[in-house]
Amino acid sequence: MSGGIPLTSDTRFNNYELNARYALTPAFSLAGSYTYTDGRMEGQKPSWHQFNLQADYALSKRTDLYLQGEYQRVNGDGLAVGANINGLGVASSTNKQIAVTAGMRHRF
Repeated sequence: MSGGIPLTSDTRFNNYELNARYALTPAFSLAGSYTYTDGRMEGQKPSWHQFNLQADYALSKRTDLYLQGEYQRVNGDGLAVGANINGLGVASSTNKQIAVTAGMRHRF
């Protein structure tokens, strides 16, 4: 089961992705990505569009602060498909979902 959709042996997902990152200074960078996913299941053809933006500031070689935003929209022909950004744990009750996260990361 994926987002309320029963998965069968005829289920297929294709992902297409573009990514970019630009370092404005040695410590501060901006990144963005776009992912398009098309699916085939049970005779239906849903598709997902996801946009991500991230700002990252390095405090040291191993520690950084980040702010990230994500927007996802799903389209389907007759499916009860909701947007579901990976890692949020809760699917949207509509075909759109927005998430904003901020944090401090330390690499060991």
